[in-house]
Amino acid sequence: MENLIKSKEYWSLIEDGVVVAPANATAAQLQAANKSKLKDLKVKNYLFQSIDRSILETILERNTSKQIWDSMRTKYQGSTKVKRAQLQSLRRDFEVLCMKDDESVDEFFTRTLAIANKMTAHGERMSESTIVEKILRSMTSRFDYVTCAIEESHDVTTMSVDELQSSLLVHEGKMKIHKIIEEEQALKISNHGRGNNNNQRGRGRGPSRGRGRGRTNSNTSKDFRETMKLGDNSTMQVMGKGNIKLYLAGKISIITDVHYLPELKNNLLSIGQLQQKNITVVFSKNICKIFHEDKGLIVSTEMTANRMYILLAPMILPTCFQTVKDDGYLWHCRYGHLNFKGLDTTRKTQFIGGQKPPETRKNRQKQLN
Repeated sequence: MENLIKSKEYWSLIEDGVVVAPANATAAQLQAANKSKLKDLKVKNYLFQSIDRSILETILERNTSKQIWDSMRTKYQGSTKVKRAQLQSLRRDFEVLCMKDDESVDEFFTRTLAIANKMTAHGERMSESTIVEKILRSMTSRFDYVTCAIEESHDVTTMSVDELQSSLLVHEGKMKIHKIIEEEQALKISNHGRGNNNNQRGRGRGPSRGRGRGRTNSNTSKDFRETMKLGDNSTMQVMGKGNIKLYLAGKISIITDVHYLPELKNNLLSIGQLQQKNITVVFSKNICKIFHEDKGLIVSTEMTANRMYILLAPMILPTCFQTVKDDGYLWHCRYGHLNFKGLDTTRKTQFIGGQKPPETRKNRQKQLN
């Protein structure tokens, strides 16, 4: 606002006020007073356009532009003591200022220069070398080699803020290009299968370990091949993909497109892949909750001492049934009024020809084994 008024050559009205014609003034003095009042009205118009109405309502004396300006200066700049107190607060903010881990170079420069400009407005003289040195020592650790290179190859005392910003922006762009994509967070999941054979042992120790639920079944595509990168930057070969059934919270849940990794020690659930299947994963107060958009809450688990979320989810394995032909039961169906004891009597007396001995439960169990 100050620059606007000075560019219009009206700043003398803010400093000296309106020219008032004396008593018994001459025609020239009256003319000069009228011109001064007209210019003052123009300055007041600029101020009314720039100042919010709620602030204008708090200003009592609004007869001249000088009164409005002095009132605003007193309210928001205060006296000399108030300025010094505000300056001390700004100095502290400037000293403790540091770049945040998730903050970009542009955002950090914006915060730094905003504080520096406020300090300048309160009477502090901030040289560019002071700002440059502050920025260099306040960068995060990922810029350590960049700041060392700049300090070795440039004279920091003569370097401008714009030069430093452009140099850091170039290095930040290179970091983004070569930055490895962060791995998805994962849930560690243990399977306590039913039975004692090797195909049902938990935590991926059987012959069919995998990612998500690493057990192969009839729905697994063994022709699927892919390379999977883990959190420690190691890679493993995916040797198949399929669907598995889990028993979670008393309900059967099916997870599709599960990757089979024979070398994986623990079974993992990918949060990114769960979200792609319209599953919501919420981490709050050391508790992980998994929600389905239709079924609601699927499972909830607490964080362990090593900051892992373990799900105990038995896997439902496919089961095959054997069909046994029982001639005794067939004869019982033919003669529904006869039980097995009666059928045994007709066989011994050869009352019905071609009848075989009825199958007992003990003999049937021997055949199944």
